[in-house]
Amino acid sequence: MLGLSSGIIWGGVPLLISQPPQDDLVGHWDFTDVTQLVGSLSGTFSGAYLDGADPIGRCKNKAPSVITPDGDERLGQWIRAETNDKRPLFFTGGANGNSYAKFDNSSHTQGLVARSTDANNWGGSGTNILGTAELRAENISIFIVGEPLDDDSDGADEVGFSYFGYYDRPSGTPANESVSFNIERQDDEDIDAVWHLGFSGATVSPNSLNSTNATRHWSSGSTSIINIQTAIAAGESHIYTNNSSDTGQTIYNPTSGPAAQNTWANMDPVNWDDSLTCSVGIGGKVNADGEIQSNSFEGKIYEVLIYKSALSEVDRLALTDYFAYKYNITLIQ
Repeated sequence: MLGLSSGIIWGGVPLLISQPPQDDLVGHWDFTDVTQLVGSLSGTFSGAYLDGADPIGRCKNKAPSVITPDGDERLGQWIRAETNDKRPLFFTGGANGNSYAKFDNSSHTQGLVARSTDANNWGGSGTNILGTAELRAENISIFIVGEPLDDDSDGADEVGFSYFGYYDRPSGTPANESVSFNIERQDDEDIDAVWHLGFSGATVSPNSLNSTNATRHWSSGSTSIINIQTAIAAGESHIYTNNSSDTGQTIYNPTSGPAAQNTWANMDPVNWDDSLTCSVGIGGKVNADGEIQSNSFEGKIYEVLIYKSALSEVDRLALTDYFAYKYNITLIQ
């Protein structure tokens, strides 16, 4: 559902939205909005705003609070650094004058995480609840606006955004069957979106999308809009870089026959096992304990958004245009 018209003219055409679409938006972490940031790991968000090169302790989730009978759908109230020495830095003067979070993996594994354990300290929507949303790999939209800063010579893949949940459906699968997801920038600048299913000490082949064409790389030197857009139909899932995608690919779902993948991540395990930890991470890969692991991101991140259902093509294009205007990015038609 589109937002209200902004009345702004861009390229001779009015922008259709003045903010990202809000329907089914369960995560929106915006480092261009200093009012959503704080340097401390705990406490309130009131007080002095961050300045250039200040560390970021936490960032609020700007997604709307949607209360269901089970709780809030949002993926946590905010996201935070694990320790003071793992805080990314706040910088001003980025793309089109916008501020950003700078992640530096050279000396520490910097990253931000929200966990389903201990809401007061880890930002969950409630005690032992990260959020009540169910994230289905074949019906999801994710946007990252950012710029890698390394020169692809370190030999390491980097994770810009991740989540970790559990599959708990009445299908005979074990209750501790985990679902992990990572948006990875490969060492050759390819972009991979990978869902991985693990259960009872075993793993299965991942569900994945791969953006391998050079014009669709997540390259250093300029800010890019990375968009993961999936669909249940074969060949209709895409990774867009500045609105350009590789050939459509297939995401497998629980009804896909021999290729079935139960990659439906329940982010609220409290009703069946509250000892399990669900989490989301920015700037690195989260594990079963909600910890940021290796393969952390090196670069600038401006915004991250995740929708629990795929955007319509009209909304996807409108949001892409909105980001292109905000960050002065030339889209690939």
